[in-house]
Amino acid sequence: MRQAAGPGGEVDIVFEHPGRDTFAVSSFLVKRGGMVVFCAATSGYDLTFDARYVWMRQKRIQGSHFANLKQAAEANRLVMAGRIDPCLSEVFPWDQLPEAHARMLRNQHPPGNMAVLVHSGRAGEGCRLE
Repeated sequence: MRQAAGPGGEVDIVFEHPGRDTFAVSSFLVKRGGMVVFCAATSGYDLTFDARYVWMRQKRIQGSHFANLKQAAEANRLVMAGRIDPCLSEVFPWDQLPEAHARMLRNQHPPGNMAVLVHSGRAGEGCRLE
């Protein structure tokens, strides 16, 4: 797991989604003064972790919640209507996902967000479920 974190084996911030299955590793992997932000608990909300790594290394844990179903639908509607710009700098097809990650690792991506198409042949096409 530390190998995935790169040199030093620790990261500044972890965005935690799975919950119970990965929260302990996330709180261990974040560096001194770093933060674990969790926004869901797909694998369960009953979290267990070694609290010593939080207080002794001054790590922070932050909960985050985007929206309820109605708010998420409205946000999607505004994006589709062109009222919200997602600030996309690049869009990659699925088979170029490693290149997107490599650019982020080398800090060679242009300003803005990068996206990877899932179930879509090209940007703007929408989802294609087969």
